Amino acid sequence: MTSVEVLRAVAFLARASDEGLTRLARASVLRRYERGDFLFRVGEPVTRIHLIRSGRVAATISSPSGATLTFHVAEAGESAGHVDLLERRQHTASAQALSPVDAVAVPAQQCVELLAGETAVAFDYARDLAWIVGILNESMADLVFLDLERRLARILAGAPDGDGLVSLTVTQSGLAARRGSTRQSLNQALGRLVRRGYVRLESSRRIRIVDPTGLRAFIEGP
Repeated sequence: MTSVEVLRAVAFLARASDEGLTRLARASVLRRYERGDFLFRVGEPVTRIHLIRSGRVAATISSPSGATLTFHVAEAGESAGHVDLLERRQHTASAQALSPVDAVAVPAQQCVELLAGETAVAFDYARDLAWIVGILNESMADLVFLDLERRLARILAGAPDGDGLVSLTVTQSGLAARRGSTRQSLNQALGRLVRRGYVRLESSRRIRIVDPTGLRAFIEGP
């Protein structure tokens, strides 16, 4: 049995009743995935959603030629597979562990019953879906209107700490997949940003922004 507290940590379940979460907890199981394991794949039936307790999970789709696009990386407190919960019988994306992952597998049917019975949960679930749609719309707009160098610059400009340091939570290959590119193309784009004087590469996952004003102007420029 999974604890009610674990389920309530997920955003769209935060306002669920104790009774409703207790029913979910009794039907749920804790699962462990190693790096590279798939929680589920495209085309598999939606029998459970996965609430992530620790680790990182990539939501991906692949082309017939084998190219992979990562459009979201979920972390602790997020869920995987819930997008297809209501209208889909099969998963429309794959979920792959980027690190060791502990996740609570919750039966889909019980989740649907909770949404149908508790208005607050249904509202929060809809709000979560709206947030996902907004992220996808933003990513689509970037793919259409920005070249790779500016798409990368936008990511870096939105991610630094107070000292201008960006610590990537994914590898450069993973970051390239999220931007609809290859690692080689991403490295070339990063190199151009370095040569322009906007950023400095401190390690494979640590990039320092040295000219934030110039970087923002570059993103918004022609």
